[in-house]
Amino acid sequence: MFMYAAGYSLSKRTNVPFFIDITSGFSRDVCNRQCELGRALITASIAPQVILTSPNIVGIVLRAAARRAAKRITRIARTYVVEPQSGGVDLLMRLRVAGRVILEGYWQDEAYFLLYQADLRAEFTPKDSVHLPTRELSVAVKACEAVCIHVRSYGEVYDLWRGLTNKELRLSAEYFREAVAQVRLRVPAARFFVFSDDIEWARSIFHGPEFRIIQQRECSSPWDVLWTMSLCRHHILSNSTFSWWGRWLKPSDDGLTIAPNDARWKTIFHTPPLPPRWRAFVL
Repeated sequence: MFMYAAGYSLSKRTNVPFFIDITSGFSRDVCNRQCELGRALITASIAPQVILTSPNIVGIVLRAAARRAAKRITRIARTYVVEPQSGGVDLLMRLRVAGRVILEGYWQDEAYFLLYQADLRAEFTPKDSVHLPTRELSVAVKACEAVCIHVRSYGEVYDLWRGLTNKELRLSAEYFREAVAQVRLRVPAARFFVFSDDIEWARSIFHGPEFRIIQQRECSSPWDVLWTMSLCRHHILSNSTFSWWGRWLKPSDDGLTIAPNDARWKTIFHTPPLPPRWRAFVL
């Protein structure tokens, strides 16, 4: 989503067509993920299959060569823009597109696309009509002081992470309990909606009638989950870009946001800064 948002912003600002490569980056993904952007109302086209976007060895070698050349040759750096070698936000915002420009990177900073936040919220709206259980859940969320708790377990990379660092990747139960306590102090009527990819762990932590653990049947796709998270007035975030987007897609900046501190937020993965306007409590 960050990659799409950065590319979309550049396309809108320079008034040029926008294409997304849904092949090369997923062909070697260790978690066997697939591009889910097609389930949202995105307006970008799919990039044509050419050698440079090919998932085979030739495409891999060409992209590696383009990356190296972009570091040394200014003319190539303007057409194959790599983050962070690109110069970051300033360079991308100054970039003028005269021909084909390829962006490569994570682009995990809203400064790349903040000017088009309303457009992007529309782009990231689920394409299909939200199914009945999700509609019922959205009604419940809108009817109270809803607090989104997002718990990211990182189950698909847990073993790899422990093998590399001998540390936990998922945030501790202590963090979530402290965050809930902070919300209760400030929002006495809070009702908590818990979204997690590890339902059993969430059940072991969150007890009581004010907690509702969201089942898969209620939000069957990632876009349903994001859309419902964005309807909540308050948010308790995990160290996850999915959490970040669940908060960012909320149309207004009111409400309480609680996020993990730098030591908890930083992982082996790139993590985005929290927008200052959220005025987040950091634990």
